[in-house]
Amino acid sequence: MTPDERRSMRREQVERCLSTTGMTIKEWCGLNGVAPSTMYYWMSRFRKEEPELFGAEGGGGAHGQAPLV
Repeated sequence: MTPDERRSMRREQVERCLSTTGMTIKEWCGLNGVAPSTMYYWMSRFRKEEPELFGAEGGGGAHGQAPLV
């Protein structure tokens, strides 16, 4: 898998996780075979790179994270 393919896969996972209601990030990760630490890493990275899409650090939206805008 190329770095671009991996980034795209992680972005899709972050978007799916954040759009899921009724479960925590940890629960979502367990059901989808993703380590919570990996999910938090990519969430942080995408927020820094694309704050207009993923919201700023802090705040509290779904899952206790900044909401997607």
